[in-house]
Amino acid sequence: MGQLALARLALEAKDATVDDPLPIFGSNLRKARLARGLSQERLAHLCGLNMTHVARIERSEREPGVRTVSKLARGLDVRASVLFDGLEGRDS
Repeated sequence: MGQLALARLALEAKDATVDDPLPIFGSNLRKARLARGLSQERLAHLCGLNMTHVARIERSEREPGVRTVSKLARGLDVRASVLFDGLEGRDS
């Protein structure tokens, strides 16, 4: 079984009542990157990040810090809020 499949299984195994924002962030990052026709390698270069780090963020294996989110947003030429789309900050 590949690493991606194992990561997906691990995410599915988490308690369903706990909303994990990392998969949403990672998905938003991937969508924004692909919409701009960028590879993970190219995005990493634009942001001054390691390609492996970008890949792990997309796969929800790493939680990016504020500086990393800022670098990713600049590299993608989007507002940081685009990467957080679909995440709720508080209970409604």
